[in-house]
Order: sequence, then structure tokens, then C-alpha cells
Amino acid sequence: MKRAAIYARVSTLHQSETSIETQIEECKKFCQEHDFVVVDIFQDKQSGGKADRAGLTEMIEHALNNEYDVIVVDKYDRFFRESLEDRIATKKLEEKGVLVLSATEQFDVTKPSGRLARWIMSDVNAFVRENIREEVIQKTLAAAKKGYWMGGLPPFGYQLETIKDPEAQGRHRKILQINEEEAPIVKLIFEKFAEGRSYREILSYLNEQGIKTRRGKSWSISGLYDLVHNEKYKGTYTYAKGYKQAHHAYRTDTIRIDNIIPPIISQELWGKVNKRLHKRQIKSKREYLLKGIAKCGDCGGPMTGNSGSYICANFKNGKNVARVEIAQNKLENFVLSYVEKTLSEMQNADFETLAEQINQIATQQDELQKQKLQALLHEKRKVEQEIENLTNAIMAGVLVETIKEKANLLENKLKEIESQIKKANTPQMYVSADDLRHHWETLMELFKNRKRDAILSLIKEVKVYPKGYIEIIPN
Repeated sequence: MKRAAIYARVSTLHQSETSIETQIEECKKFCQEHDFVVVDIFQDKQSGGKADRAGLTEMIEHALNNEYDVIVVDKYDRFFRESLEDRIATKKLEEKGVLVLSATEQFDVTKPSGRLARWIMSDVNAFVRENIREEVIQKTLAAAKKGYWMGGLPPFGYQLETIKDPEAQGRHRKILQINEEEAPIVKLIFEKFAEGRSYREILSYLNEQGIKTRRGKSWSISGLYDLVHNEKYKGTYTYAKGYKQAHHAYRTDTIRIDNIIPPIISQELWGKVNKRLHKRQIKSKREYLLKGIAKCGDCGGPMTGNSGSYICANFKNGKNVARVEIAQNKLENFVLSYVEKTLSEMQNADFETLAEQINQIATQQDELQKQKLQALLHEKRKVEQEIENLTNAIMAGVLVETIKEKANLLENKLKEIESQIKKANTPQMYVSADDLRHHWETLMELFKNRKRDAILSLIKEVKVYPKGYIEIIPN
């Protein structure tokens, strides 16, 4: 029997990750199915920005001493990171004949074809999620076109007012109204920017006058930047502007509706500020390819462009954190070389075999979802019966307050179960060899003509640590 070591890892920053206990159980089940004897179990809990993984380091040392034949992880990204140290460690393990296997992903990401499969699976999963949300998104866009507020905190200077939806009986909507206490501050900032004041000069003025943000904190340069770029202040409602990773990025599908919300500043003042902003953009021709995905490995904050370098935004904004900065060319060339090398390795991939592997995983996931669905439906029936029993008790006047409280808890539990049932009812996506080949060709074309889009397709984050250590985290 082959000797196995199990490795599990979670980040304390990502609460939605599969727990260490669940990962270990999946790995144990995998080992049992393949007649592996579990020799050791290692685990790491990483807090944001910490690159060291004591459990992983110890396990690799034992593996290099010929104590294991295989290392089993829940998913490959628990073990593999695209950093120099991890690549060296992986190569050493391969030379010793130690294989790294995933309990839930049946392809080997130590090989180019396996890495392509992982990315394609990631894209397929994203496609499934988009299909689930599509109906909701269409309804959301329709509401946004009418100027209804679609969630989140209103911009500084505005507050929310609840109104009845004239087209949906019983439904209420929220709209933006001017906050009379905050609006004069917004106007003041625009006026000073139109006068030619810099962000730092405006920042100093606000701090000197004791003018705080809505949360009672001092203003930041990024906060001022967002404010003077916000079209809502001139009465133009915007929705679907930018992306999660780069909220100022240009989008062709952005909704813009003029004169649907009350303006805080005049069109004339907006024109003056916008003219100055446009001049600043022309003056600065430098493009930062990694904007939105470059992160400080020390504090976890974003890395922002800084005259030919990337610098920790928290440090730049005066927060008490370490200075982490790296030359723009050095960081971007490192990432572009990684993407180019990875894509070139895919040209000889066996797309037929990859499609079979991916579809096999999809079939397994479909079967698991069917089992989960049956369990959820059974649990739903039990909760519904409990609610019915409590409703009858309330009607009979027995322990009304206590029972009402329990009934509310059960109602919330029922909603959560119904949400999980909806997810479990979503079938997996199946692919053909032609689909995979087309996907790879698309990535190659993207890299030639739109390098930033190619980077965002393949890379989740690029972390920069003190002393210039770089870590690439794939999608």
C-alpha cells in the first residue's frame, strides 16, 4: 500500500472556504478508495498576507526524506501556488517520485494540460454561476433603468428614501435623495478641485477644518478621487459601472440615465472638474496592467500605480503599515512571462483526454448534487412540518411568544434550504474537445491583443511582499 500525507489549508480572510475538517474528511475518503494508508495529516491556517506555511514546509521535508509516496489535498490550489519557492518544492517532490493528488479534481496540475483543465473548469463554473444569476440580473437592470437604488451604501451626500413601486403591488423601492448635511461638503470638494487644488491640498483643508466622512473618519485621497469621478452628483444615475477588481474601468454596458436623481452640483461645475480630470488623464499615459489584482502581501491592501511603480495603497494613504513597493516593469514583466510561458505550454495539450476528464468530474458532481438534493428535500419537509405544528400551537394560544420566536427561526432556515435546493438543481456543464481547443485559442488571441484581459482571465491575484517576493494566485 502507498503511504499518504494529507494536507489542508484555509485562509482566515476567506470565511466561505471549505473548512479544514471537511477537507481532511474528503482526503481520507479518497485515500480509502485508492488503498492509501494515511501516515500524517498537516494543516495551515493563514492570516492575510502571511506567506509562510509551517505545516506545508514540515510535510515537504518529510516527503523529501522518502516518508510518503503521495500527498493528498482537497483541491490542487491548497498546495500549488505560482511562486518560485513552490515551483522549486514541486520539482524536488517530482524528482523523489512523490505525487500530489487531489481528492476532488481528477487532473494533474503539475502538467500543462492539467493546468489548462483547471482554468477551464474555473471558467465553466463561472459560466454556471452567471446562468444562475442571469434572470436576477435582467430584472435588476430593468429596475436600475428606472433609477431605483440597487443596494449598498448611498454615495456621500445622498440618503435613501423608500417609495411604492407603481408597477408592482405591495413592492417598495429605494431612491436617492439629497442629504442636506453632507451635500455642502460634496459641493465644496468639487469647487476646490475646479479651482485647481490638488487632492492633497483638498485633503489637508478638510482635515484642518475637521470635516469627516460619514463614518466620522478622515478623508483619503482615494475617497476624494472616487467622489469627483461620481456622475451621480450631477444627476446622472449610473449602474454596472466598472468591475469588482477595477471599479473605474470602462464598460460598454454601463447604464446612464440623466436627470433621474436630484443633482448636488451644477452641470457647469461638473464640466469644469471633468475638463481638469480629462487633462490629468491625457498627461498620465502610463497603463497599469495589474490594477485591481495586485495586492500587498504584508497588509492585504491593494497595490496602486505610483509614477512607474506599484505601491501599497494603505501606505500611500498614510496608514500605519509597512512600505511595500516594486517597479512596474519588474512586476508586470514577471506576470507576463508567467502567462506567456503557461499558454505556450498548452499548445500540445490532449484536448480529447481533457474533455473526458472534465466531463467525468461533471458527472460525479451531478451525482453528488442529486444526493444532496434528496437530503435537502427531506430536510425541507421536516422544517415545513415543524412550522405547521408551531402555527397550530400559536393559533391555540400556547406559549405564544416562545413559539413565535422559534417559528421565525424555522422560516429563516427554510429560506436557506430553498436557496441550497436551487443551487443543487443546477446541472453541471459538459464540454467537448473543440470547446477546450477554442478556449485555449481565445486565450492566446486575448494575450496578443488585450494583455490585461488575458491576465484577468487566468490570474486571481498577484501578491507583492517586502523585499520584492512575488506570488501569483491563478483563477
